[in-house]
Amino acid sequence: MVMSVFAMSAAFAGSAAADYDEDDIDSGVTSIDGDRVFAGQTIVEQVDNDSDTVDLYENDSDDGQLIRVLDTYNGSDLESEFDEDVAEVADDENTYVVIDTTDLDTSSYHIDDGEDVTPFEILTQEITTEFEDNIVGNEDTEAVTEFEIDDAIRPDFTAEVSADGLSANDLESIFEDSGDIVYVDDEEDSVTLDARGSYNADFDSIEAGEYEFVTEVSDTGVTDTATITVTDEDPERVIVADSVVSGDYAEITVGAENTGSANVTLGDKEAGYFSTVNLTNIEDDEVVLKFDTYNPQDGPWELQDDDSDVNLDQNVSVNDGYDEEDGEDSLPLAPHNWDLEVGVDDDGDFSVDDRTSLTVNSYEEFTGVSTATAPADVTISSYDDYQEALDDGQITDASQIAENDNLLLTVENFGAEAAVDALSSTDEGDDLAEELGIILELTSTDDGPYSSEQVWNSTEDGGDHNMSVTLVNGGEDYNGDLIFALEPDSEEFQSDEYDATLSVNDNNAYVDDGEELEADFDFDVNDREIEWDDSASEIEASEDGTVTGTTTLAPGTELGTEIDSSVDEGSFVDTEDAVVAAGSDGEHTFSVTYDLSEYDEGVDAELSVYEHDFDAEDDIDTTLVAAEEDAEAEFETDVDAPETVDVDDDASLDVTVENVGDAAGTYTVEALIDGETYTEEVELDAGASDTVSFDFDTSEEGDIEWEVGDDAGTLTVEGDADENGDENGDENGDENGAENGDENGAENGDEDDSDDSDADDSDDSDDDDDDDGTPGFGIAVALAALLGAAMLALRKQN
Repeated sequence: MVMSVFAMSAAFAGSAAADYDEDDIDSGVTSIDGDRVFAGQTIVEQVDNDSDTVDLYENDSDDGQLIRVLDTYNGSDLESEFDEDVAEVADDENTYVVIDTTDLDTSSYHIDDGEDVTPFEILTQEITTEFEDNIVGNEDTEAVTEFEIDDAIRPDFTAEVSADGLSANDLESIFEDSGDIVYVDDEEDSVTLDARGSYNADFDSIEAGEYEFVTEVSDTGVTDTATITVTDEDPERVIVADSVVSGDYAEITVGAENTGSANVTLGDKEAGYFSTVNLTNIEDDEVVLKFDTYNPQDGPWELQDDDSDVNLDQNVSVNDGYDEEDGEDSLPLAPHNWDLEVGVDDDGDFSVDDRTSLTVNSYEEFTGVSTATAPADVTISSYDDYQEALDDGQITDASQIAENDNLLLTVENFGAEAAVDALSSTDEGDDLAEELGIILELTSTDDGPYSSEQVWNSTEDGGDHNMSVTLVNGGEDYNGDLIFALEPDSEEFQSDEYDATLSVNDNNAYVDDGEELEADFDFDVNDREIEWDDSASEIEASEDGTVTGTTTLAPGTELGTEIDSSVDEGSFVDTEDAVVAAGSDGEHTFSVTYDLSEYDEGVDAELSVYEHDFDAEDDIDTTLVAAEEDAEAEFETDVDAPETVDVDDDASLDVTVENVGDAAGTYTVEALIDGETYTEEVELDAGASDTVSFDFDTSEEGDIEWEVGDDAGTLTVEGDADENGDENGDENGDENGAENGDENGAENGDEDDSDDSDADDSDDSDDDDDDDGTPGFGIAVALAALLGAAMLALRKQN
């Protein structure tokens, strides 16, 4: 049998240029060599000439399921029943069956004409379309980008491309340089392209705007869309770079406005190193790049955002002197201010829009090492293990390590992120020595008459014993500090003091030939010990009877405990787990609480503590004692407030709170002032005190009642003292002045009269005196009296 395919609904209208032939568009009529048919096509199959019908089965079971009985047609009738495309693949002497696959599911099928069985498979076609840049200009090289039509399973088909706002002539001008136009349809404003493929798209002279390109497969009707923005604004490209230490990743930001593409160049061919990176489909006006300064020759450029849709294409050029040195295939980028430029490349002619420099600084030595520990039953072989243990509080910085507990080492500020990134989180000693030149060596200090110094080395043949060293945070988990899990082999690694050396030799690209970087440190390995505190010899007969102890085991270790009172005592047994908490100098602590509220004081019991997986344990005899009353806070208050105050003067209600209890606590001071309630909290340790003040409103005269607890009182706001003083002063001054003036005037008048009388008397007396032989005195008095009377008369006239 011969099988062919055509599309029932294919119809093409309009006119086309003379260079294009509408017959080149897929009609759906094709030979099926590999038994594949795409949904939407129509199958034309030659069958036995004696068949009036053919059965169509879906192969969803061993025998298949009959889903349709198909009519057959003589070849001469096909054109009248269907169209000329079908008739072209048939002849008049044979019989055919026609199968419309539009409504058939993706599956495998077969047809049976009574003589032969022909299998085939229906697949659903899926296409994707995209522009290399999301924004282009409409002049010169800025207008050029790439357009792609892709299909994972169908390599050859035709597809019609259209876009609202663009005519057939516009579309033809956009794609004509690609050489893949099959047909131009002026009536439908579309072009048909030979797919799948990538097409040069030139938007020169296309009006600015956003265009959605719709691509439809000619014979299956499958569609996809891609959007591009055409701008008539000038593109702006800028570049910014942070300085970097050799061996790390450099972060370089490329800004691109009014364009979706940029070309970046780093270095100078004359300087020995030159690399370029072409960026397309830049979104959000910028893209951040990472540049590998440790291995700058092997694809050093990458996008910081792994999920970005930006396309990146790179090229590296190095001279002979830079490419290899001492057998090394790749050397780190040398410390230098490297030229860094961004612009556009037009067929090898690079036009610079912005330039800066990438400053690569020399590698700096690591700053030190530190040790840590974790419980023995915690597995730490990866960064996920480490992070989980850290979150659970099971990793503790320590130089005192218990036997069999995890021993962790951190190399601080090792840097060289790009170098470490090449290592995985499972690389071990020999890998570390080869790639980074790192070797770790431990030496026991116990060198007595019955023992000798022992050496553990991270390389296979480096010491008396091998030591497994696993890099915990390699690759993307690296943060600048190297974290190693150490596991010295042999039973010789036990309780002792150890000297250790971390060295980085010249296998490391940043260490000169024959040189070595070293860091010395030490730590102690202690016996696994657990011990109850002496205070555990008594335990309160309460619901929270608590006892404590010390241990050398790593914080986070779970311990089992038991309190057992014999039958002739309290006749009870209780078990509780305890978790080791961090202490100091390798002496860590644990505590456990039992509910012993149902038992009497004086009952004896035995307390036991033990490890679940090892042999450390301890027992102690204990006695139940009366529970101490819980310490509580108790508060006393003292209130102070004035009784009177002048208007607008300051006045406050002061409440002093003292904690006379045995525990810290919080007291709420509540004051009722003039009908309003005010509160303030006071936190006090046992024996402490504090004063809280509430200000009175003294803006008006009157009484203000207050109340604090059992204390209460009234503040009287009186009139302003200054105003009363002024008024009283004025009034008193006027009154006193008037009164004193009248009184003084009257008195003085009387005195004047008296003076007159006296003067008269004096005259008589003078005469007498004169007569008595005292010449001149009487005359003087008379003159004085006369002068006083004259002045008084003058005053009265005035």
